[in-house]
Amino acid sequence: MKKLFFFLFFISIFIFAFSQNNGGKKEKPQLTERQKEELALLQKIKLVEGDPAKKVPLLEEFCKKFSDSQFIGWAHYQAIFAYQRLNRFKDMERHALIFMKMYPQEPSIPTLLTYGYTENGEYKKALNLGERTLKLLNSLKRPQNVPESKWNKNVNNLKAILFSSLGEVYFYLSEKNKDKKKLKDSENYFLKALKLNPRDDITNYRLGELYYLDGKLKKAEKYLSNGAVLGGKISENSKKSLIEVLKKENREKYLDRVLEEARKRMGVQVGEGKISKDF
Repeated sequence: MKKLFFFLFFISIFIFAFSQNNGGKKEKPQLTERQKEELALLQKIKLVEGDPAKKVPLLEEFCKKFSDSQFIGWAHYQAIFAYQRLNRFKDMERHALIFMKMYPQEPSIPTLLTYGYTENGEYKKALNLGERTLKLLNSLKRPQNVPESKWNKNVNNLKAILFSSLGEVYFYLSEKNKDKKKLKDSENYFLKALKLNPRDDITNYRLGELYYLDGKLKKAEKYLSNGAVLGGKISENSKKSLIEVLKKENREKYLDRVLEEARKRMGVQVGEGKISKDF
């Protein structure tokens, strides 16, 4: 479910400022040697935009040398996503925590970090940060120059990720403590996530697994089949679990029919799938 490249939420100020310094015209104010070095390094970063392995050492250099720069927030933001692409979660976390201190009202990065904590088994951190970020999202006021439909879409995208992450946290806690109440909490969070994003493959899979382990096979069949047809890296896991459910129901021969029903339900054509997204 790693929906990690649609988090351009409150960050356009950095992109604008960066473009202003790299597309300048007309007046050329006198720059100090330090400013010249700073802009030269920014230009190097821009030239390796598509290569995170080359980008991160330049970003680290920038953050170390120019920690008081007007572009430092932009640099940390870029580092977060570069490290995400390289599957280097601890480095991503380091820059995310700095960024969050600088911009405590910006919700996309704590949402991303909550998901990262969940995926890396740091459930206590995920729970604390996820609940705080939900409160932050609920407290934010829509800027007058942002259309309501766009605002709601962005907020709901973030909430869907947080709900799914918290669902996974409570699922872990329910298994660890054999706690039926936490299992119900997990179910509720997963359902909230799917209400906002019904085509989330991993949330469908996780909810299907929850129902399977709870003995609710018909519900498990529905959500596991959804996960199987939506594609992404979890598709095969969903299909394997779905086959196990059908075996328990003595309905294994109906696999193709169940998958076809799921395709219709999800609006998926045969062969359609989503791009896998990894930490």
